[in-house]
Amino acid sequence: MLRVAILDNSAIARGLLRSILANDGYNVVSESGVASANLSRLALLAPQLVFIDLDAETRDPQATLSDLRSKLPKALIFAVSSAFTAERIRHAGEQGANGFIVKPFNGAAILSLIRTAIISLVKQQKKPGD
Repeated sequence: MLRVAILDNSAIARGLLRSILANDGYNVVSESGVASANLSRLALLAPQLVFIDLDAETRDPQATLSDLRSKLPKALIFAVSSAFTAERIRHAGEQGANGFIVKPFNGAAILSLIRTAIISLVKQQKKPGD
């Protein structure tokens, strides 16, 4: 069972995402707002999947993603936002996000994105000739 952390300042959004993930068998080990203290605490929990809201007003979204990537280099990080623009998606990818999720949530799309990211990671880790 993969460990998941959800960082979103909206309790409603966290609850919806937690329900989608828990119903599919994921273990949500952390659920909090986007704040520096919460980001630092994640390193101790070592989640394998992290969902982080880019719309949070507490920090620069790109700096937050970069900071999170440095703290959790092996985690799959999914950027969450209600702003679905090519620039936002590009910036999230450049800062280490493995996927982009649009609010309001679509459960099937989220689960599909996770599976696609995991398959992509496995393919990247396979060596030629294996």
